[in-house]
Amino acid sequence: MRTKGTTVKAIQNFVKDQYPNQYNDWLANLPPKSQEIMKGAIYATDWYPMQEGAILPTYHLKMFFDQNSLKAAWQSGRHSASATLTGVYKIFVKVANPSYIIKRASKITATYYENVMVDSGEETKNSVVVTIFKFEEIDKLIEHRIGGWMERALELSGCTDVRIRITKALSKGDSETRYEISWKL
Repeated sequence: MRTKGTTVKAIQNFVKDQYPNQYNDWLANLPPKSQEIMKGAIYATDWYPMQEGAILPTYHLKMFFDQNSLKAAWQSGRHSASATLTGVYKIFVKVANPSYIIKRASKITATYYENVMVDSGEETKNSVVVTIFKFEEIDKLIEHRIGGWMERALELSGCTDVRIRITKALSKGDSETRYEISWKL
């Protein structure tokens, strides 16, 4: 399984932006193959191995979150949304309705990871369900990273009291990963 360089670069940028004085410590904790990726030129459109390019670097973010890798993954996803949804996208996020933003986000997710099927449904005025039906080599860290990204995207669109619950998880052996998402406008 592979992920686009955009994902890899976002994880690296999270550390550089939030913990610049500890970047080298984080890098030193990574396995050799992950270090090699992070030390090289990372191209947004190139594909990188999921484990070495995304999962292990995300796991090692735990050093910034009292060894809580799930919280680290969530916060990394939030940072990625903040960094991504700027410029022209910022205007789009402000004018589009929240359900539409999440529907587009679920479609875009499938372009960042190989062999992924994501869809949204069960929509109300203040809620939507996003389901990942297929994701080879999924990991709970990636599930949380995606959740953090969606949470921050909704906040940037003006939503408050955003709540995202992962009620089923492929990483736990369920048949799907299910995000139940609600917000207030």
